[in-house]
Formats: sequence, C-alpha cells, structure tokens
Amino acid sequence: QALALLGFGADNMTCNLLASPAGSVAINSYLTFECEIQNNGAAPARVILLAEIDAPGKGAARRKKKYQLWKDELAPGERRQLTKNIRFVHNNSQPKERGTYRYTVLMNSNPVGSGEFVY
Repeated sequence: QALALLGFGADNMTCNLLASPAGSVAINSYLTFECEIQNNGAAPARVILLAEIDAPGKGAARRKKKYQLWKDELAPGERRQLTKNIRFVHNNSQPKERGTYRYTVLMNSNPVGSGEFVY
C-alpha cells in the first residue's frame, strides 16, 4: 500500500521471468535473472524489481538477502527486457553454506516467479 502511494503500481503491469538460476551453481559464478516487464496502463508507472534469496545457514537457521534487479519508470505501453547478473561469492564474514537456495522475484512487492538452486 505504501508503494502505491509512492507511484509504484502493479495493477496494469505484467512481468514474465524468462530465465533464472536452476540446477547446481558453483562458487564465483553468476546468478542470471532475465525478465520482461510491460506497462499495460494508460499512465506511467514506477517499477522496482527485487530478488529475495533464502540461503542455508548454520544448523536449521536460514539467511535472507534482497538484491535490487532494476528500478525505473515505464511509459504507457512500454515493454522492457532486463538481464541482471548477481555474483555468487563467499563474503568475508559469512561464507556460503552448502545446500538448497530458494529465490523469489518480486515486482513492487508482488511475487512474479520463484525457484531454487543447489550449491
């Protein structure tokens, strides 16, 4: 609701997740997200596209992290295809744990696709 007040509407917007990580991913590789976004409305609309990754942690704990894939405004009837690479690397303080990673792609806080990959 707060996003709608800031001009981030999803009423007349469509987003298709064309490509996303799947299968097995190696460390120091890239997670590629490819999306196609279209504004079907009669007014310009602001869009924020996020990838939320739920990663394994120590024991039963999980770690969540959000990545901004894209943020901009689309004119009425405009269609845009986006590709974003996220580098899958160890952090100094928190190395990646082996296991199943789940991701969800959100457009203006609305889920548009999800999946999982294994490290």
